[in-house]
Amino acid sequence: MEKWLDEINKESFLIFHHLHLFKELSDIIDKNQDLKRMDSTLLEWMRNAFIVDLVIGVCRICDNDRRTKSLVRFLEELKKRKNYLTREKHLGLYNAHALMLDVANGTFDDLAGEGSKSFPIKIIKDDIHCLTKGNPFKKIIDFRNEYIAHNAQIKKIPAPLYRELFHSFEIIKE
Repeated sequence: MEKWLDEINKESFLIFHHLHLFKELSDIIDKNQDLKRMDSTLLEWMRNAFIVDLVIGVCRICDNDRRTKSLVRFLEELKKRKNYLTREKHLGLYNAHALMLDVANGTFDDLAGEGSKSFPIKIIKDDIHCLTKGNPFKKIIDFRNEYIAHNAQIKKIPAPLYRELFHSFEIIKE
């Protein structure tokens, strides 16, 4: 489980880095009048490439295919391994020093509820639902499936709005 979590952390870091690059590049373009006056073909291509990259990154994190190692699949596995969800296991991650145990108990209380002996499975189920069927993930996943991965027969599928894409990153971070 720890190795899997490490892979998810690396994947998440990479896609968050790409989001940061997208925002930085957007700021540079917005502040540069010369770039605004030039032919927009290159800038439009870059924007579209970033959108595709970010959408695919979000979908890789939210993938529920059993063959993948995504955040959603990690949460599915975590539901089955209740021994990873206990206060005792959480406390074991901290130094045995009394001050650290107070911090560890406090963080577990914040996550699972004050005095809980284990992390509620319902929270994990709710997170899985949010990441696979909730807003804005459902729209982003549909956009990937219909527009990026396949050439849909309908005229035009609206791209996820920037705020929806950015909101999805906030939810993943949480």
